[in-house]
Amino acid sequence: MRVPTQEHVPHFLKDALRSCGRVSLQVSGSSMLPAIWPGDRIWVEVSKFAELSQGDVVLFQREGRVFAHRVVARPSNATLLTRGDSMPANDDQVSAGEFLGKVTAIERGSQRFSVRPPSAVQSALGRLLCHSNLAHRVALRWHSRRRTKFRPSVEDLAATARTSA
Repeated sequence: MRVPTQEHVPHFLKDALRSCGRVSLQVSGSSMLPAIWPGDRIWVEVSKFAELSQGDVVLFQREGRVFAHRVVARPSNATLLTRGDSMPANDDQVSAGEFLGKVTAIERGSQRFSVRPPSAVQSALGRLLCHSNLAHRVALRWHSRRRTKFRPSVEDLAATARTSA
């Protein structure tokens, strides 16, 4: 899942993680469907590279871009093998120098949940989305319509703020 950035953003994220220990980012890509959808907010925490294991979702930088992908293997103590849940192939190995942090939570609307390894159903759906452009497009269109249908208006938010004050 690609998080759009400019060259300086990975350095900013490193600094923010180092000083705060935790950052949140809004996701724009779809490579982690169905676990993480465009528009979701991911929470990333500082983590020791040596403690990462298969199933974890990690944030890493490469060529001025930032990615959140799942660890599929640990070829050595110095590298991770990652892949987006709906991607057909593994990424190039991720080194400790590219690693930014571990994704610990996902926010979708008002819900927040921790990152878990994919269920059998999620894995099957990820494979379908990976190999079918039509299924991928339909899923993204459904998600987009669902988000706009349930997105509160500015007036709704203002009314909520007035009643809770």
